[in-house]
Amino acid sequence: MISIVIPTLNEEQYITDSLKSLKEQDYTGDYEVIVVDNESRDGTAEIARGLGARVVCCHERNGIARVRHVGADAARGDIIVQGDADTVYPRQWLSKIARGFELHPEAVALAGRYFYNHPRWWARVEYAFRLGINQVSVATLGRPLIISGATFAFRRSAFQAVKGYQGLTFSADQYGISSRLNKAGKVLYDKDLFVFTSPRRVAHKSTLVLLIDVFTNLNRWHIYLCKQCLKSVRKSERE
Repeated sequence: MISIVIPTLNEEQYITDSLKSLKEQDYTGDYEVIVVDNESRDGTAEIARGLGARVVCCHERNGIARVRHVGADAARGDIIVQGDADTVYPRQWLSKIARGFELHPEAVALAGRYFYNHPRWWARVEYAFRLGINQVSVATLGRPLIISGATFAFRRSAFQAVKGYQGLTFSADQYGISSRLNKAGKVLYDKDLFVFTSPRRVAHKSTLVLLIDVFTNLNRWHIYLCKQCLKSVRKSERE
């Protein structure tokens, strides 16, 4: 079975389209949709139940990774997939995920990519940047570096073996979890495994603000990687 986990907080505006797209998948195996409600004050939970999703509650406000972890704990599937409430999933999405794991039994995770359903002029630049970084990192490091939280699947056994999202502080449901899973096995990247997501978090921002955000995020990533390298060096010296 495949379990799709979708974290939610007041998502009634988007979740209907997302769940309908999951109901229309061409995958013929068993799968479940788990909506983790983080104390929404609108009709998110009711809509989810009406569309056949299993709703579980997360009362902690400790970030999206904690909400995803609650959903993963409730999942029944051998494969757990991260989803998002503002994302629409192509009909072949689950079939591609299942096929990816069948063809690569050594893999513990599978990453895809996203496109905006209402793209702005700079979207093509972002797509090319993300794709280029991942193609280079797969060729040199054997794994993708830029992970989309809206389409990332992993084996339940590997997730449990690395203690899930617990203790992750940097990009927990993206770079954090993929890096942790990479220690348990191979993380695959399929550029043809894509979804369509809302640009709501960036659509209202000016070009200048977007550039500042990009610089800030790259700087945080650089600092994090430097700290990890320093930890590795110190660990080697102690050994």
